[in-house]
Amino acid sequence: MNQKRSKLFDDEKINLLLPFYIEINKSLEIIEAGSSIIKLFPNLKGCSLGDSVRIKRPFAIQYSFESLKEYTNQINILCENSQPQLLFRGQFVVASENKIVFLGSPWITSADDLSKHNLVIPDFAIHDATTDMIQVIKTKEIISNDIEKLVEILKNQKTELEDSENDLINSNNRLSVLIQNMQSGILLEDENRKIVLANKAFCELFNIPLEPTLLTGGDCSNAAEESKHLFQNPEQFVHRIKTIINNKAIVQNEEIKMLNEIILERDFIPIYTD
Repeated sequence: MNQKRSKLFDDEKINLLLPFYIEINKSLEIIEAGSSIIKLFPNLKGCSLGDSVRIKRPFAIQYSFESLKEYTNQINILCENSQPQLLFRGQFVVASENKIVFLGSPWITSADDLSKHNLVIPDFAIHDATTDMIQVIKTKEIISNDIEKLVEILKNQKTELEDSENDLINSNNRLSVLIQNMQSGILLEDENRKIVLANKAFCELFNIPLEPTLLTGGDCSNAAEESKHLFQNPEQFVHRIKTIINNKAIVQNEEIKMLNEIILERDFIPIYTD
């Protein structure tokens, strides 16, 4: 006697695992959707895919059931027409002869995107890497803010301690301890490209087998040439550093790729003594 197989997951568990899914029938009507995407777009169910949701990528995809089936093995980027700035990244999966499901999640690029779209961490599945990425982004923002505050502290301290050499020395010592213990690699050069200060994290990033204090006074003119072999585009790495030095403009969060697949983010902050 044949027995009807029960569903592996009930609706509550499906929403926990796939809170941003969209289920589409052969007529391209959205017949079901995850709890989190319904939170964003309460009127999504019952709408036609083409009327409510725009497929941003692949560009060649058409609004037909057969075309969706052809692109089930590719990354798909969607957006809801009322909020085109909020993208969803995922893929189409054929659920049956008459149903296709989009499995994805919001493409978050900053921690502010959460509050902007009224999203919170519990709206995402626990296994979704988006939440980890949000933590990384937030950490990066905190580090960037710390560096900006550090630069502001330097400016204020220079003004306040200009007439007191001993106080200035003590302040520089405190700053040196702070920089030495930061997780970001830091190199401070003077106007003649002589090293004023470097920290341990910088030496570790560039495989420099010396204590940071031994680098003080060293010439940075050829440093890019000496370390370019660590990067995927060595000549571009050297050229970009020369451009940054010549422009004397702030650079923030610029990605550079190393041969070992590590991606660094470079910040360059010129400090003007006048």
